Amino acid sequence: MATQGDSAQILKAGPTAAMVVAVGGERLAFTPPGRALLALVDTSSAHDLAHTLRTTHPHSLRHLVLRRWRAMRHLDRIATQHPESAQLIIVPGAGLSALSIDWCTMHPTARAIEIDYDHVDAKRAAIAAAAPHAAPRIQLLHLDLRDAGSLAGQLLPLGWSTSTPCTWIVEGLSYYLTHAEFAALLACARGTHPDTRIISEYGGRRDILRPHARDALTTYHQMIAQRIGMPDLHETDIAAVARDAGLRVIADECAADIETLIADGTRAFADALDSSMHMALLAPQ
Repeated sequence: MATQGDSAQILKAGPTAAMVVAVGGERLAFTPPGRALLALVDTSSAHDLAHTLRTTHPHSLRHLVLRRWRAMRHLDRIATQHPESAQLIIVPGAGLSALSIDWCTMHPTARAIEIDYDHVDAKRAAIAAAAPHAAPRIQLLHLDLRDAGSLAGQLLPLGWSTSTPCTWIVEGLSYYLTHAEFAALLACARGTHPDTRIISEYGGRRDILRPHARDALTTYHQMIAQRIGMPDLHETDIAAVARDAGLRVIADECAADIETLIADGTRAFADALDSSMHMALLAPQ
């Protein structure tokens, strides 16, 4: 098993990506190999950013925990209702996520494809070190996801096809894509099989939130955006995106809804006015 001291496999990434691990730590993984991957992440570049995030957005860890828990529960249900769809998961904008390792560890015949444009080679090596048994079933594709037009062609050699059901998990990505870019990505993900599913975390409108939530989220989003040359992160109208991508919304839950489902004794959000974070489950129309 990999350890933090295995310097040959330390996973270095930019401060924005490392910030998620610095804040969430091993709570963002469900298996020992998943936690081993997160232990390999060098978070030194993100300490100041993580501190700022905790200060300006005190529920940041809760958001991360809720979205990862809900994604896994959606996957569990899909595996029960449509087993073939859970045999291949595709994770665009995977970043430093342990989700692929977790799923392929818990399901020995499942495969995963991660798509990203940064630290792909480093993460491939870290996955091999942290999860040698699952690593052969996890493929990584280097691609700018704003170029959805070339995505299908690059996925085909990796064993994906439009006619084979699969599940896409899209976390933390919609914030960086315009409506048109996000709809194009999900239209590609839709494919042609009716059992394909898309799990999408997204940020809704902030102007409808209570002032304390609106101000905290706006400060956080603009801080992240400015680091990558954007004035602000994008908000998403999931109904409009689904319509333009040829999808239907099966479920759409706010953070408070997910807290009710997780029932872990913690309540940070009273209702949909306390957080713009949502998790949606989408399917072909």
